[in-house]
Amino acid sequence: MRRTRKTLRDYQVDIVEQGIKSLLDSNWYCMFVGVRSGKTLITLRILEEIEPKHVLIICPPKVIPHWNEEMECDEVVYNTISIGQFNKRGVADEYIKQYGVPDLLVFDEVHMIRHSSNRTKEIIKLAKDVKYKIGMTGTPVDSSVLELFYIMKFFKGKDSPYGTNKLSFFLEYGSIKGHALGRRELSANDFTVNESNFKRCLKHFEGNTYSFLSDKIKLPTQEFISFKVTEKQNQWLNKLRKNILIPEIDGENVELTALHKTSKAMQIVGGFYIKQDESIKTIGLSFKYSQLLNLINEHKTRIIIWTQFIYEQDKVLGLLKNSGLRVAKFNEENRVKFNNGGIDVMLCHPKSASTGVNISGGEVSIYVGHIPNSIDLIQSMYRMSVYGDESEKKIYHLVPEDKILDEKVRSILDKTKTSIKIFKYLGGENV
Repeated sequence: MRRTRKTLRDYQVDIVEQGIKSLLDSNWYCMFVGVRSGKTLITLRILEEIEPKHVLIICPPKVIPHWNEEMECDEVVYNTISIGQFNKRGVADEYIKQYGVPDLLVFDEVHMIRHSSNRTKEIIKLAKDVKYKIGMTGTPVDSSVLELFYIMKFFKGKDSPYGTNKLSFFLEYGSIKGHALGRRELSANDFTVNESNFKRCLKHFEGNTYSFLSDKIKLPTQEFISFKVTEKQNQWLNKLRKNILIPEIDGENVELTALHKTSKAMQIVGGFYIKQDESIKTIGLSFKYSQLLNLINEHKTRIIIWTQFIYEQDKVLGLLKNSGLRVAKFNEENRVKFNNGGIDVMLCHPKSASTGVNISGGEVSIYVGHIPNSIDLIQSMYRMSVYGDESEKKIYHLVPEDKILDEKVRSILDKTKTSIKIFKYLGGENV
């Protein structure tokens, strides 16, 4: 059965019209548009007007089925390739040898170009001789502007207004971080970007960019819920931060990266390293989960619980086994059931919210086992919402009474505000 061709909303018509103009005038167009704004449909309608013969769509593997569905609606067929293919050397040359150079290249989730050095090289190589290029993302740029450097390199290659050297880019638009002052040699990681430089940096996207955060999508409010940390857990946290081996935890090399230290710290305060036969009152494991159960009992249904730890998902399943609530781990079948009201509580890994996944059945999100990065948090905020939905939605962050971890969570929220500012600035708002 043929699917019905979709009709564009007014704001989508505006994006299509600007896209056509930008492609014809400058050969490239970048859409920084809010999650679930219809980027796929918009792009297909632009292609319909431009009429390129050979189109290649680069996208994450999860959204290939979505592209196929939308193409079926419009009765068109374009080549698609998973972004992960570009992690292998020689992919660009192989594609060109087999199919030739595309007339138009679409990069869905264009911010992902910088996730590995080989991916960047291969995609830039493939894009070098392509006449028209469209980039699109519903994920705002993170607090670093390095994403913009690579996105512009995708569009403009050696003619990028940012130049071809990322260190020169940071020297132009950034400030040296305090820890790097006085060093003879600097890397891009030693720089940060202040707001005035950031706006100056963004100006190179003006004229060829449509930036849009739908005012018809109401974002959730956010609240911190603190839980106590036991004396033993505090001792372990102090040892972890001083690189002192903790025999009760493991015998790993204690020289961990900052990211791994944060992850291990969250496991410590969550009770992961406590022996199962110890009393729950002495280990403090109940502190976090009692807060979680309070929130679940308050809201009852339409709840999404986010944790990157599988053991924690199993723990929550056990806690809710006799609650009378319908609880399940995220998969495609359960996602559909959840959105239709057939599941009360869904347990999700943070990456489940990305790349086109619709979890609009959720009214409450609870981050229980990890500190989300700003991209994952913004994705989950928008995936819970639908166009025109004015209902109240809420995000809770379960945070231990530990100053360092508390500050880390709050800094992520600051980054999400910065990311949304970028969208609004590129959209012509005074921010």
